[in-house]
Amino acid sequence: MGNLPISMDTLPVPPAVLEKHVAVLGKTGSGKSNTAKVFVEHLLDRGERVCIIDPANAWWGMRLSASGREASPYPIAIFGGDRGDLAIAAAHGSAVAEAIGTSNSSAIISTRQMSVKARTGFFADFAETLLQVNRGLLHLVIDEAHLFAPQGKVPDPLSGRMLSAANELVSQGRGIGLRIILISQRPAKLHKDSLTQVETMVALRFIAPQDTDAIEDWIKKWVRRQKGADFGEDVIASLPSLQTGDAWVWAPEIGLLERVHFPLARTFDSGTPQAADHGPALSGINLDALRGRLETVEAEIKANDPAALRAEIARLRGQVSAGDPAGDREAVRAAAFGAGLAAGLAERQAEVDRLRQYLVRVAEVTDRIVENGSVLLHAVQTVRDGSLAASVGNVDHGLTLASPEERSRDADSARIADSDRVETGIGASPPEPGPVAITTRRPAPAGRPEATPDAQRGELTTAARRLLAVLVERAPARLTWGQVATLAGLKASGGYFNTGVRLLRGAGLVAEAGAHVWASETAIQENGGRPRRRQTPAEVLAMWCEKLPAPAPAMLRALAEREGVVPADLAELLHLQPRGGFWNRGVALLRNNNLVQIRGGVMRLAAELR
Repeated sequence: MGNLPISMDTLPVPPAVLEKHVAVLGKTGSGKSNTAKVFVEHLLDRGERVCIIDPANAWWGMRLSASGREASPYPIAIFGGDRGDLAIAAAHGSAVAEAIGTSNSSAIISTRQMSVKARTGFFADFAETLLQVNRGLLHLVIDEAHLFAPQGKVPDPLSGRMLSAANELVSQGRGIGLRIILISQRPAKLHKDSLTQVETMVALRFIAPQDTDAIEDWIKKWVRRQKGADFGEDVIASLPSLQTGDAWVWAPEIGLLERVHFPLARTFDSGTPQAADHGPALSGINLDALRGRLETVEAEIKANDPAALRAEIARLRGQVSAGDPAGDREAVRAAAFGAGLAAGLAERQAEVDRLRQYLVRVAEVTDRIVENGSVLLHAVQTVRDGSLAASVGNVDHGLTLASPEERSRDADSARIADSDRVETGIGASPPEPGPVAITTRRPAPAGRPEATPDAQRGELTTAARRLLAVLVERAPARLTWGQVATLAGLKASGGYFNTGVRLLRGAGLVAEAGAHVWASETAIQENGGRPRRRQTPAEVLAMWCEKLPAPAPAMLRALAEREGVVPADLAELLHLQPRGGFWNRGVALLRNNNLVQIRGGVMRLAAELR
């Protein structure tokens, strides 16, 4: 620990700005890196956890005072780079994410010494894993964010995976404790799905018109609505003339629009050319060692490159056919063996990748088994107490604890509901007037008084409470049970979900007609009285974009801007493979939740979202 004084007074904006996502944008030399470091110093002074993705190796100075001659008070770990505590490679993304997401330490991750391909794979693994394992509040700083979330067509599937992972960090991260700071000198090259998700923009000096246009797209509606068109134009016009460290800060949700000046950070500025000059002492080139290294690299390439091996096989076969000694035939066989080995290694790597995805799925299934296990335990405890509670329904894979009479009554209710089916969807209101099929409570076991709805309500499982919360929040809208499950974060199958549904029906808290369900009058009155106004299609669309995982939100937003589109064209627009698993997951989410219609080969939003 150094003797750098800790100060909580250097932040020129309200601390509430850092409670949500932030974008710090400015050209080289405008002070954007210093601004971000002022934010990070403030967070570290508050004892909060920070992780910095550093592709330029510009953040190692956080461990030094401004002069660079003494230690700062920040014991921040450094992964990678020439000053790292631990070297990292492309394959280490998941391991590093797990270490950071499950500890209370702050860290800098320098990818400067990685190739573009290695950095791409590292970040994709890191982001996907962090979304799965992070626990608690973590401020994630992504420097040069346009490298990880690039706007425009991505060149290969690995880059597409990186882009999707970066966008999902921003769109889904808040739900798991992530607060993200995006830093970029090229906002025009930063993907709009990330940029439009931030709640605060800090804009420093810009000269390039395309970059100022990107900033204007973000702020113009709010600025013009709050301050008038002339004021907004004056703000944009001032960007090229801002002094170093000066910035316009927009935080619409807290009503902030101010021009402020950020002081110098109190740690060493390791992102300058002068800092790079203070590297380790260098010696002359050892030509003999370099020659040996180049020969080794060339041999490794030939030994692992199937194309090169195939060319070598063809050359050797030509020599054999021309009458070369039999020894060349041995060389041909050896080369062929090497080509087969390289191809086999490539196939094995693909198998490893598939196994990794399978293990992720196994973890998800394990979580579901644990959830269903809690329901089964509840059932066992109820039976042990001497009665089979009306709250217990199907537990896990179709295990039914309901009586034959109850199943018959449920079938009768379903037939009544089918006869009263109406074609409605998201955002529609219950039918008025007319009969409504409401599943009644099941009777108490023989020898015991019948349970009242209030008594049953006290036995609601976690799943039932989550489903009910969605229905009350969305009242008076009518949803399918599948939609309710999605909004509640549940899987619409298995005992965990089915038990929740049965409990709500038995307690008279839901009403149903056909395929749709809504909160009953009893549920509404017990949870705040009359329902709120019906949401507009735009509000419903925004809600689903917030709830669904990638790539479904991007697909919905793209469809909202078009009357209809062929799925293959939509995939190309979003830089996705139209037959890939990622794309298929998005289509399944939209179709299973009745959010899109596909007719005549054309996909469009459901009518209630338009």
